[in-house]
Amino acid sequence: MGYYTTIGKMDYCPYLKMNVSLTGKYNLIGDRCEAKFSYATCSVVENSIKPTYEQNASIKYLKCPQSGNCEVLDNFENGINLKKYGL
Repeated sequence: MGYYTTIGKMDYCPYLKMNVSLTGKYNLIGDRCEAKFSYATCSVVENSIKPTYEQNASIKYLKCPQSGNCEVLDNFENGINLKKYGL
């Protein structure tokens, strides 16, 4: 069973012309307080996956024009030291 942590941040989406919440998933590497980047997603993509009745009303009808493959999601570091984040 692998362990992971997530790092969240806000960034500007040039395609939707609004700020979006980003979440990067990092897989923990042993017990060395280090983690390696796995993938990232944004609030618009995650919201659009849910059934319509469960979606956040403020971004309900927004769709990612890049299908989640955009440079905004590339703004996460490849590896992190968890001590830096107090984890």
